[in-house]
Amino acid sequence: SWLDELADGELAVWLTCSPDMDRSEAFAARLADEIDRIGIGAGSAAAGEADPGHALSGLLEAAPEANRVVLVLDAAQWVRNPQILTRLVTLVQRNRQFHLMMCVRGEHPLVSLAGAVVDVVRVPPADLLLTLPEMVKLAEVMGVHLAPGDAERVRNAVGGWIAPVRLVFEAMAAGAEGVPVARAEEYVREIVLPAVTDQRTLAELMRFSLVPRLTRRLIRELSDEPDPDRSVALVEAPGVAEVHYRGADVELVFPALIRKVLSEAFTKRDPEGARAMHVRLAAWYAAQDCEEQMLMAFQHAAAERDWGRLDQIWTDHELTLGMRHPAAVAEVLRSLPDEILDSRPGMRVALAANAVAASDLDSDSEGWAATIRAYVDASAMITAKQLDDLPLPDLLYVGTWQMVGKRMAGQFSDAVEFGDEIERRVELLLASGAKPAGRRSWFELQRGLTWTLLGEHDKAIRCYKLSWQRGMGAAALIQSNVAANLAMTYALAGDRDRAQRWLQRHDSFDTTAQWGHFVIGVGARVAIGLLALDELDLRACQAQLEHLGDGSTSVELWPYVAYLHAEYGLHNGDAAEALARLNAARRAHPPALTSQGAAATLLSCAAADLLIANGQGQRASHVLTRARDPDDPMTAVPLARISLLAGDLSVTRAIAADALQVESTTERIRLELLLLEALAAQRMDDVEDSHRLMRRALELVSRTGVVRPLTTLRPAELGALLRVAGHDLDAGLLQLVSQHRNPYPDRIRMVALTRRERQLVDALATGSARQEIADQLHISINTLKKQLVALYRKLDARTRDEALARLRERGFIQ
Repeated sequence: SWLDELADGELAVWLTCSPDMDRSEAFAARLADEIDRIGIGAGSAAAGEADPGHALSGLLEAAPEANRVVLVLDAAQWVRNPQILTRLVTLVQRNRQFHLMMCVRGEHPLVSLAGAVVDVVRVPPADLLLTLPEMVKLAEVMGVHLAPGDAERVRNAVGGWIAPVRLVFEAMAAGAEGVPVARAEEYVREIVLPAVTDQRTLAELMRFSLVPRLTRRLIRELSDEPDPDRSVALVEAPGVAEVHYRGADVELVFPALIRKVLSEAFTKRDPEGARAMHVRLAAWYAAQDCEEQMLMAFQHAAAERDWGRLDQIWTDHELTLGMRHPAAVAEVLRSLPDEILDSRPGMRVALAANAVAASDLDSDSEGWAATIRAYVDASAMITAKQLDDLPLPDLLYVGTWQMVGKRMAGQFSDAVEFGDEIERRVELLLASGAKPAGRRSWFELQRGLTWTLLGEHDKAIRCYKLSWQRGMGAAALIQSNVAANLAMTYALAGDRDRAQRWLQRHDSFDTTAQWGHFVIGVGARVAIGLLALDELDLRACQAQLEHLGDGSTSVELWPYVAYLHAEYGLHNGDAAEALARLNAARRAHPPALTSQGAAATLLSCAAADLLIANGQGQRASHVLTRARDPDDPMTAVPLARISLLAGDLSVTRAIAADALQVESTTERIRLELLLLEALAAQRMDDVEDSHRLMRRALELVSRTGVVRPLTTLRPAELGALLRVAGHDLDAGLLQLVSQHRNPYPDRIRMVALTRRERQLVDALATGSARQEIADQLHISINTLKKQLVALYRKLDARTRDEALARLRERGFIQ
């Protein structure tokens, strides 16, 4: 285009060079022929000369003195003969109107030869790359319609190199879909590479094309040049790599097509050299103190078939690799020979799971559940066949997932027993000298989670702390998860200080790039929500619930999420809606997961609290009776509250006193029980006991920061208890408590049924006629009528339908 725009009278010769033109005679002859062909000088007279200057002299003589004479040497990499180059430079030096332009792949000796004597302008390759707007304009000229993002996809695939871009657009114009790179690949492979004469530059490009993420630092440290910066210059010289500044280093990004062609060519031409480079790269990446680099080390170890290094990287870093790069890990594992995968069961499990994770990265709980299911199913197949023969890393890896599978199926006892069996096997293998690396930390984390779901919090804490100690320096996801679950456990117990310390530790890890990020932080969010609720910061609690939901999603800590949501609804004044959401969350999970462990206790207590708030003490009592665990003091709180609101003060005090004697009673539960017992004592005019209990309760409020239970007292009764205890709350705290109403009614009506009345209720619920009921109970119809009248009066009902409705409200029938 530039030559076409030259002024009239200016002369231009375009000479395309070839490998046979590096001899003076051949170059002069071809130059003379080209001058003759365009008919602008005495080329033929110099055709027999060996000096190109003779042909050019005639051309210069033919040109008007004021106009330029331009010689363009295309594909000039083929002409490197010093005699030719010196003559050309001399002509430029002696003739101001003579200009030489050279188009060349790679560096050329003419640059250094001419630089000392004439003006040289070097246009670097990067300046010739198409920008995105230029690429769009080229497509328009070629009649190609680009959808949004197409230009950027083409640029990522082939870069801004105009020839491959043009070939891609030609294929698109012909109807090809996507980014058709086949012809562009063929062009680079068949046309460009053979035409590169600068083998030194090409060799460096090929060696470093094996690197997915190439940086100047890596090039320097793996350079074979005396001056490592020389290698950097050689790699950057062609201009096809985009330069990105990454902190203190610089990343060089090759278009996917270029990197693919170069790496394939290198592997084909020099397989031993390629393998040696993989060895060096794997060692270099493995030596970096950075989790991100381990993927590169893993990929190169697989490429070099260094199974020992592959195993070491896998054992030490698989959890992080699988969480952060599931697609890349799955790709590496697929590339391994079958015999290698068959002898490494853990890799077989990871291949199945990472393939699923890669298809739905941490988008929601469903994506998480599908990935976990893949882990569990693959591990179950292996443990069923060869648990006895597994080496320690695979035993911990596969065994842990099998334990998770039992737990997710609601087989908590089996999960505990299986975990104990794995622990016994681990101890035997450790005694024989095996090393578990970070997987023992992962194993203890999952054991702790099993105990958390069983509601055995002391055992859970012990496992979590073992995981933390054994995971120091291990995968961030393990320590982050441990810290989150410990924070939740302590927050549930009302231990604010410990909960906040573990929350700080959880926050020190960044797991946002990992597919498990959705669930790693669930425990932390529950902890933050509980602490906020304890401090009556309902807005902060709501903010966490917006992320957590209502417990209906399939994360394993769903019972704790559902409990937090229910308690928030209780204190936010939406008890009826919260109860409906709680029941929906329960129905969203299999009965095996809702009928035992923490789920049974938490959901029953939350439901009871909400039922009491709705005045349905009878139903609350039935809910608690069905779920009552004599060893769990948590259910004592709603049971004591029901008795208090029903007026059974001595029962309230007995329930509270018994639960306060249980060693495992947490500080939050102690606070609620102390307040309930103190209030019952006050209503019974037991001033001494009321004073003692209230002082203990206020000490807990001061130590734990748990304020929420104070809102369950009527303001007048709270004031009276404070006066009896001789204690004044901080003015700000008292104002905060006064702003939140008591979620419970002042009284509830409880109905106690005799054995005969329960028989009547069961019969009424069947829909049987009166005579049929009398016959079933072996009584006369008149006796039945009298008994029904007494039952209806107790239920404040006039008809059978009203009686059945009251019975359903109170939970006597479903």
